Amino acid sequence: MPGGVVTNAAWTLPGTQSGEEPGFSVSGGLFVGGVPSLIIGAPYATYLGQANCGAAFIYLGNPPQLNTLAIVSGANNHAGYSVAYLQDVFYETPGFAVGAPNSTVGGNVTTWSVPQ
Repeated sequence: MPGGVVTNAAWTLPGTQSGEEPGFSVSGGLFVGGVPSLIIGAPYATYLGQANCGAAFIYLGNPPQLNTLAIVSGANNHAGYSVAYLQDVFYETPGFAVGAPNSTVGGNVTTWSVPQ
C-alpha cells in the first residue's frame, strides 16, 4: 500500500507468556490443496520448567488455526529463533524447519512434516 499505513490487521497472535516473543521469526507458504500455512517462532518461551527452551507455533487454514506446537526441549535452546517453510522436501509433503541455536555445541535445526 504505497504511501499508506495498514491499520486493520487480518489476524493477531497474542503471546501466551511474558517475554516469549512470538513473531521473532515468521515464515509461510501453501500446503497441498492450497491451504495457507504459517510458522511463528517464539525463542524465549518457557515450557515444562525449561526456561527459554523456545517454541514454534504452526498454523494452518484461513483463518489460521493452531495445528502443531513444536518445542525443542532443554533450557536456553531458543527453538524458534529461526523458522522456515519447506516446500516439497518430504516426498511432496511440505514441512517446516525450526532453528535452535543453543541446543547443542554449534546449534541445531529440526524439521517436521505436518500431516495433511
